Amino acid sequence: MKKLVFLLLPFFLQAAKAPDFTVTDYNNKIHKLYQDYLDKEKVVIIKIFFVDCPPCNNIAPKFQSSYVKWGQGAGRVQFFEMSTMSGDVNSYVKQYTNRHGLTCPSIGSDGGSLQAIAPYKDNKTFGPYYGTPSFLVIAPNGEVNFNVPFNNNNTIALDSAITQALRIPSGGSGGGNKCNDSFKIKVLNPNFVSHKVITYDRYNNSNPKYELPKGDYNCEFFYPPYRENYVVGIEAPTLIGDYLNGVSTADIVILQKFILRIKPINNLQYNIADVNGNGTVSTSDIAEIRKLILGASTSFKNGKNIGWAYDPKGTDNTGATSVSVTNLLAKKNNEFAFGYYGDLSGAANPGFASTQSRASCAIPITIQITAQEDGRYYYEIMNEEDIRFIGFQMMLTGANNEYSDLYCNSNIPNFNNTNVNFYKHKNNNFTDVRVVYASVDGSVISLQKNSVITSFYAKKYIPINPYLIQEFITENSESCTFEYETKLMNNNFINFSHSQDRVTIETGSDIEHISLHNIQNSQLRIIRPQSSSKIESVSTLKYEPGIYIVRTQLCSGYSESKKMIIIR
Repeated sequence: MKKLVFLLLPFFLQAAKAPDFTVTDYNNKIHKLYQDYLDKEKVVIIKIFFVDCPPCNNIAPKFQSSYVKWGQGAGRVQFFEMSTMSGDVNSYVKQYTNRHGLTCPSIGSDGGSLQAIAPYKDNKTFGPYYGTPSFLVIAPNGEVNFNVPFNNNNTIALDSAITQALRIPSGGSGGGNKCNDSFKIKVLNPNFVSHKVITYDRYNNSNPKYELPKGDYNCEFFYPPYRENYVVGIEAPTLIGDYLNGVSTADIVILQKFILRIKPINNLQYNIADVNGNGTVSTSDIAEIRKLILGASTSFKNGKNIGWAYDPKGTDNTGATSVSVTNLLAKKNNEFAFGYYGDLSGAANPGFASTQSRASCAIPITIQITAQEDGRYYYEIMNEEDIRFIGFQMMLTGANNEYSDLYCNSNIPNFNNTNVNFYKHKNNNFTDVRVVYASVDGSVISLQKNSVITSFYAKKYIPINPYLIQEFITENSESCTFEYETKLMNNNFINFSHSQDRVTIETGSDIEHISLHNIQNSQLRIIRPQSSSKIESVSTLKYEPGIYIVRTQLCSGYSESKKMIIIR
């Protein structure tokens, strides 16, 4: 899309009035400035050019488009092209107009163009003259707006000058009558994302699209008398950064209550709830949000994470992202707001910084880890106090691990393995435990303290820590966070792992020492950590291939030996 930029014009500051002229176009029609146009409350636009001027030729089709848009002389606006070269006689000018399909009156030197435009080239009366093409607008009272910008990427300045001139009667002065069709757009969170406020014909893309840099319209450009098709909307990126921006289980709860008709949502919430992009809000959108939080998907089906709404605080839920100019002129709602798709809780108050924490309380949770005889580790996630809730979300992560034998508390209705995902990051360095639950019918669930919410087995002992959003939705729909405490129930465990040049020991309690022995049990090396440590690494590079014994003594008194084979 071409970038359109407003240039606010110095509206008719020149005191000098346009000199009268009489010219004859290449069709031998005579035109008198005042008698035929200004005295009849018409506005005259003159393009100063010459036939062999490259930029004049380049811009000719755009000038013709503007002439057509302004009625081709049938209304109160008349365009002219007048040559500044003595060699451009009317017959030569006609060839130029035919070449470009121009239909406005065009005048060569033998039609009086040189005399008509001479006052605008003296660099005094109307300001500096910069050459061809130059554009000027003459109001009905003769006031001149000279050097109006116009090019293939910017027709707005000329439209603005014409509109302003149309508000000046033949006997008036001072820049025109008051604009009675003004309006102002208000974006409630303007710094949310870089954007433009635009106005356009929603049914005809060939009509011009204008930008309202400050959200204001004060008759700077032309709207046709019939404006029902013209709307004001937003132009902005729809995908920036992470889809998970502010999205959490709280949003699922809000959406469920709306679908069940328990609680309404505002228009911004409604628009950004349509994450699958089918134009409606339904349980399929809940499924999309849940999949994203669990890591079963990495994006929404609509391919967007930024949306907006007109009348964001309203509750008619029409999905509107624009407003008709007619409604704005009738002084109806003029507000817009942005939000992240899926983040309904952040959009509850349009303009709210949706990624900030919304937690008003903290729920204590224990992650209890117990070493098993088969070498695996049993993780239990438990609530430390009685709780009543309608939803929750736990996002825990740790180094890469393998999880199995998932258990979900059967006292939580419809809570099963679809609510939990062991999400392995693409780089395989981390594995998440993601738990998402929302009461299907909005009913309150109770759990006594020390209940196991979910449990699973892990191949290795790896601490898992909270990241992203931790959320507990109370029975009153308040959003709380979780406070986690990890407890090791069997500290006397020792994990051995070794590569070609190193052996690593990881334990559940502090290491007193590690010793390396040969197969005859002769001690070759002993290592005593200088400070409390549960992980130690020993190099084996200087030892010959063979069978060795690694003995680990814990500060608790527990010890364990492990055979190790070094092969190179």
